[in-house]
Amino acid sequence: MGVRAFDGRKFDNELATEICLGKRPQFNEGTLRNYNNLVKWCLNANPKKRPTASTICYYIKNWLDEMNNGYNYKVMSQFYEADKIKLKFKSQIHPDNMYTSKKISTNEIVNVIEKFD
Repeated sequence: MGVRAFDGRKFDNELATEICLGKRPQFNEGTLRNYNNLVKWCLNANPKKRPTASTICYYIKNWLDEMNNGYNYKVMSQFYEADKIKLKFKSQIHPDNMYTSKKISTNEIVNVIEKFD
């Protein structure tokens, strides 16, 4: 929350390989448990176990509806508290990173992963 995934790391084949082998971003203090659970579900290594876009929209819409209609002050207060906490975090951008898509060598990644199998 408030910090990009893998901030401070070079976005290279080493990081890509670690992600393929199961590395996932950490959550900062104050990140909502329901949000953490949804993100972890989205990051499941097995694409068939990830939620659909419709399912994600359903959860987010429910949160927004509950907050807008005053049904769930607990969720609303957690989002407000999280917003306050995220102001404390500073992004640690690696000097070699560009936060756009770029070409990577999947052959190198596959070769490393095959060594683990």
